[in-house]
Amino acid sequence: MKENLIEKHKSQQESIYISYGKFAIQFEHLCKALRENILFALIKYGLTEQTITRILLADLTAYALVSKCRSIISFMYSDNPEGVKHIDPIFKACITIIEKRNLIIHGNWMIPMICDENTKNGVRYDIATGLKEKIIKTGIKTEVNKFNENDFNELTEKIKIAQNLISNIEYCYQFNKDLQSISKSKIDELYN
Repeated sequence: MKENLIEKHKSQQESIYISYGKFAIQFEHLCKALRENILFALIKYGLTEQTITRILLADLTAYALVSKCRSIISFMYSDNPEGVKHIDPIFKACITIIEKRNLIIHGNWMIPMICDENTKNGVRYDIATGLKEKIIKTGIKTEVNKFNENDFNELTEKIKIAQNLISNIEYCYQFNKDLQSISKSKIDELYN
């Protein structure tokens, strides 16, 4: 009985680690989509040497990638302000994702140690507690967050949606499509 419980708890912990890892990897795929969007826009406007573009984009933070991508697309579609307005929620969602990612990646996560004492006290092994300190005007504030496997998986799905929408923007300018051809219902999925 005790061995089954220990195995169950180990399995719960492993699930958190796996979902955390998938989240981190998927976030990097979103950053890659943003870089590619910028890269292909620069190529479209005449910068044909990809190495130069890659040098310009290397080491940029996710915030900088979103900002540059958003500005370039706004420039490219300056004659279509409604189209730019239509896709603005995609970039806003990317910023929210980045904020969550920074909280998760830069937080100090604790998954309870499997032991008799914790088990007796009803400690849940399927929840990770993250602490992230923030400097504020009056000193320091500690944010406490609790995530389970499902929480990480939901965030990972949001990132996939954002990544696909960023790729759809690239498709629009590669094939001279209107930005409003990007599905509003797909954009809305970022906020559900």
